[in-house]
Amino acid sequence: MGCVMTVRLWMERRRQRRALGELAELNSYLLEDIGLSQEEARREAARPFWQINRETRSMPRAWILAAALLVFSQATQAAAEPACKPVLVVKDVGFSEVINLKRFWTATVDVDASRCAASSGLFALAFVRLSENAPDLEFAEPLIWRAPQTKVRVEFSADEAVHAYRIDVVAACPCRGN
Repeated sequence: MGCVMTVRLWMERRRQRRALGELAELNSYLLEDIGLSQEEARREAARPFWQINRETRSMPRAWILAAALLVFSQATQAAAEPACKPVLVVKDVGFSEVINLKRFWTATVDVDASRCAASSGLFALAFVRLSENAPDLEFAEPLIWRAPQTKVRVEFSADEAVHAYRIDVVAACPCRGN
């Protein structure tokens, strides 16, 4: 694997593990849906970005967790109880100044979770990234919403731009009792 691909892989692992660390601090029901304890999530999140899963030598568990959580939380919620979703609106989008060949895409996400019993949950933003030195890339960034508002920050290289973004997936949450 080339140097650029290795660095991109490490950046993605760091993002995923940071999101997993935040998830470990939230309600444990999200983790229980995919069979993980808070301790296991914290342990995985604390691993350095350059370490891969020694047992499987494959995709880090944090990556699998982020994808599985969005899928399985919706399926188990539907089977167990009525599910609701918060309404998310992205606003105040911008890029930071370039520092150390990096810049950050930032936004504010307004959250209307009035139908949800939870005050936080998972969602993903999908991006189309343009780059001067690499092919265009479409990817999703798993994130955590907190009512009533969440600040979002996604790291990009200095030569990258966001062509488009959208709210991709919003995980279901338990409905507030009437």
